[in-house]
Amino acid sequence: MTYKKQLVFLLTLISILALFYTFSIVFSYDRSSVKTALYTWLEPETAVRINRIVFNTGWEEFELIKRNNQWFVSHNGGEFPARQARIEDFLNILTARSAWPVRSANAATHNRFGLGEYASRLTIYDNFSVLLDLLVGDYDLTGNEAYFRRAGQNEVRSGDSFILTYMTSPVESWYDVIN
Repeated sequence: MTYKKQLVFLLTLISILALFYTFSIVFSYDRSSVKTALYTWLEPETAVRINRIVFNTGWEEFELIKRNNQWFVSHNGGEFPARQARIEDFLNILTARSAWPVRSANAATHNRFGLGEYASRLTIYDNFSVLLDLLVGDYDLTGNEAYFRRAGQNEVRSGDSFILTYMTSPVESWYDVIN
């Protein structure tokens, strides 16, 4: 083969390989499944109706109550002003669309994920109904994710461990402390 024929052959081969590579990225099965796996615990338009959040960690229970667009922490019979930005950040995690892959749909696995009868529970209300009743389980092996399931359902999802961090932080972390 002459130099010109070799060059044409190599450029054609490189072009074909580049096309295959581009198509493999665009039509990747993993990529399309991530798009369809985007999930949210609460729709953003629903979040504006929230007026009460109940945290039950098994050893402690407290509520965040919203009155006149201000949040308050109700704990042990007392009521204290709450840090508004902390609550907004917490609700942003619950309303953000992100990958929350399904890990199991079998009730027999709930205890393994920390989602059995002793799981922490997060219940979010509007005036008259429950908007979200979420069981919060254990961290995964990496500590980056945790396990979650809606009360009354078997589907276990894994996702952002920040929810578990909010659940296990002391109630005082929700107080609006003015120095």
